[in-house]
Amino acid sequence: MDRIIVIAEENERQLIGRFLPGCTDRVIVTGVGAFNIIQSLRDIPLDTEIVNIGYAGSTNFDIDSVVEVSESKLNHPSVTYEEPTYKLETTGEFPNAICYTNTDFVLQSRYRDCLFDMELAFIMVMGFDRVRSIKVVSDNLSLHSYHDTVRTAESGNEVLSGGMRKIPSFTVNHEKLLRGIYVSRKDIIGQEVVTTFDIRMKEPNREPALTPEVSHTIEHLAATYLRNEPTWKDWIVYWGPMGCLTGSYLIVKGNLESRQVLELMKNTFTFIAGYEGDIPGASPHDCGNWTLMDLPGARREAEKFLKEVIVCAKARNLEYPTD
Repeated sequence: MDRIIVIAEENERQLIGRFLPGCTDRVIVTGVGAFNIIQSLRDIPLDTEIVNIGYAGSTNFDIDSVVEVSESKLNHPSVTYEEPTYKLETTGEFPNAICYTNTDFVLQSRYRDCLFDMELAFIMVMGFDRVRSIKVVSDNLSLHSYHDTVRTAESGNEVLSGGMRKIPSFTVNHEKLLRGIYVSRKDIIGQEVVTTFDIRMKEPNREPALTPEVSHTIEHLAATYLRNEPTWKDWIVYWGPMGCLTGSYLIVKGNLESRQVLELMKNTFTFIAGYEGDIPGASPHDCGNWTLMDLPGARREAEKFLKEVIVCAKARNLEYPTD
């Protein structure tokens, strides 16, 4: 009987070696959600052994704990009828728990001592004879914790002096990082998701960084434009320069992806590239270092980023390098 390893996302591939060292079985990366699962597995014979490995959330299990799923169930909180329950094979190697499959990331639940994912029950619905599932707890219903867990795992869980761990933004491979617009992190503040974007104008360590004067000018102009932009102004939290002077950070309310702000960034850098007149806030009353400005330089860099990156952005300019 054939065996296939099924993971939902590429960042879960490194878990395969953790639980199945030396595994040479075929791996299918399905994507998240019912449609992607069905599309990816519809031609697989039902007598194929399926091993699902991936991350899952939990209300109370410790982060990075390993759980083997004994039962899988769809989780639709608004329905009144009982959802079907599917039994899975277990080995006794890890503690067992039920896993509830949801259509979106779970941020709160009254259920305890269980797991939450977005794929397993959809695999079970397809009717495979043998299914086993190993889950690593990535978060306690927090997108922030989920992204931190994944980044830390990908970086080898590096521990710094004093026992502190390397923060996720330092785990991005800057040697392969291109100019672009990337999701740096997502955080939960109250009941709101806030997305931080990495607006990377220079290839790190491979071309000259922005000057402090140019970066400061871009900050004043971009912040002014964004906080006056009719559609987005109520969603903008912050725009500010990176200390390394290779770009800026944009923080926006909402669970967003890079493509969703691409047009906004096109308009922002068009504004900067064509700006004439006094720089907003460039006065001793309004700014702590008001003479540290270079409008011609800011216009040149904005036009370069706009023409060479934003208007022709590819996937490689919108998704962090994977290694």
